[in-house]
Amino acid sequence: MKQESSIKAVIFDIDGTLTTKNSWFEIAIAVGGTPEEDKEILRMYRSGIILSEEADTRLLAMWKRQGLATKENFRKIFESIPLRQDAADLVNYLKSKNIIVCLITGSMDMYAEIIAAKLGLINFYHNANLFWDENNHIKSFNYIVNQGEKKLEQLHDFCKKNNLKPKECVVIGDSENDYGLFKLTQKGIAVRTEYEDRVLEQLAWQVVDHLAEIKKII
Repeated sequence: MKQESSIKAVIFDIDGTLTTKNSWFEIAIAVGGTPEEDKEILRMYRSGIILSEEADTRLLAMWKRQGLATKENFRKIFESIPLRQDAADLVNYLKSKNIIVCLITGSMDMYAEIIAAKLGLINFYHNANLFWDENNHIKSFNYIVNQGEKKLEQLHDFCKKNNLKPKECVVIGDSENDYGLFKLTQKGIAVRTEYEDRVLEQLAWQVVDHLAEIKKII
């Protein structure tokens, strides 16, 4: 496949795309909740049954229920989430071609920092912030509900800081909230993971089954 010399940056989603697990679900399990509870809260919000404030309150209550939602436990679970086996190799390959690599995730600040550190990256954005009390137990959090819109803002910020145009960027993802990024850049690569939202393939520039295949595209 012919390589695209106009590509100057690659933006990755994290959950499901670079990792084999979902950070929100892993946290739910670690503090004594379940992924099903997490999904149900999100479903109720999206269905209009509850408002965003109520959704946040319910999620926070689930986290706090057994007293396990500490900063130390959050860090441990985030650090334990494995990267896909070809993730680091792909990122190193892109770096070798002097391509700027950035992470834009709908997940939490601590998680984004940990995954960026694992991959040796300095460019990353997150869409949720965690706040801790004096004993390092979870106190509150904020979460950007419109993930797709927020990711677009973050991509524009990244491009501005690096003197790039969106169409010089490739976006690699598997989530519905990457749809706007695919549309803007016109260079979206959908990864067929166990988490993939197939709606992405409608706009995808390329579709792959494994991250390693991207080395043949870029």
